[in-house]
Amino acid sequence: MNDEADFLVTSSQKLISKLSQSPIPTFFMNDYTLYSEHDGWIESNTMHFIEILLARKSTSDLGVGHDL
Repeated sequence: MNDEADFLVTSSQKLISKLSQSPIPTFFMNDYTLYSEHDGWIESNTMHFIEILLARKSTSDLGVGHDL
């Protein structure tokens, strides 16, 4: 059992050394991100999302009581 524990520790150290050679990420998150209960997190193309949101609202407002 001791040999197996030594093997697992040694192999995990090799994995850690490979991970440390990974490139540093060059992306970052925005300071704020829009959230909608219907759509979830809006990470990009905010203007397009707002246009669709307003279109949805208009269709639901116009569609009430008109037997569409």
